[in-house]
Amino acid sequence: MRAAFVTAYGRPVEVREITTPSARPGEVVVRVHAASVNPLDYKMRDGKLRMVTRGELPLVLGSDFSGVVEARGAGVDDWTIGDEVYGFVGAGVGGCFAEQLVVRAHHIARKPANLSHVEAAAIPLVGLTAWQALVDQADLQKRQKLLVLGGSGGVGSMAVQIGVARGAWVSATCSDRNVDYVCDLGADMAIDYEHASLTRLVPRRHVVFDTVGGKWLAKAFKLVREGGTVVTITAIPTADGLAAFGAPSWVQAVGTVANFVSSLRASAAECAYLVHSVRPDAAGLHNLRELAEAGRIKPHLARVLGLDDVEEALSISRSRRVRGKLVIDVAGS
Repeated sequence: MRAAFVTAYGRPVEVREITTPSARPGEVVVRVHAASVNPLDYKMRDGKLRMVTRGELPLVLGSDFSGVVEARGAGVDDWTIGDEVYGFVGAGVGGCFAEQLVVRAHHIARKPANLSHVEAAAIPLVGLTAWQALVDQADLQKRQKLLVLGGSGGVGSMAVQIGVARGAWVSATCSDRNVDYVCDLGADMAIDYEHASLTRLVPRRHVVFDTVGGKWLAKAFKLVREGGTVVTITAIPTADGLAAFGAPSWVQAVGTVANFVSSLRASAAECAYLVHSVRPDAAGLHNLRELAEAGRIKPHLARVLGLDDVEEALSISRSRRVRGKLVIDVAGS
């Protein structure tokens, strides 16, 4: 089968034939139709996630996908050959930029029936990131006020739609050129961060979701109300979060130090501070499928490229100027 992978960190992606995988107990082989492009991919290519990937090379890139079950390992009874599925394999795992993929059977869910494989592939990682951060961690409720920092990116655009679907009052920051786009996603207010003063325009929110980082994470604590929640996906995980990934104690200590200033800011603002790291979640994918089939969320594609164009896709992703999602059409449909 053909796959896009790295043989040396920092080197261009290679696309060529590699050995076709087979399923072990509890796994399925999926014929990949499409896979989305995420910042995880260029970070994996550059070796910035070596602690997660354990430095194993060659490494096939790609973290989420949509496709069809082609084979089952022993003990897999929930899926049959030909089932259309989508899923997220886990941070740093890779394998989706390939014609076939081996994935754990309990990490996948049925693909939204109203979406093509290219559209469905754009949902798993960003959708689960937003769902887990807003619903599972921040417990966003109906009529609460949500601010999404970075509302036009992959995660941000999904967060806006999930917030609206939850019945929240949603505002989001974006550049001037993306104001109409963010409003079309359903946001009650789109804020041009280049020309507006956030502290003047935005009343304090129950939940502030940071997808940008840097100075914007620092500003988040000035925008959240007392008793509210700041949740970010841009910071190094806290010690507890790293422990959940099985990181050694010295790495957990790094998480504590890295989040020290933000923890102080949270204490001063009298709010909760959470660092979210996305995880495979079949139940979450099921919830996202229901929202998609009900028309409550919709993937917005920035561009669709082929398997031979992965290197170009990584360069576009690195620019951080993508509105919506980049998708690799693996099957060439």
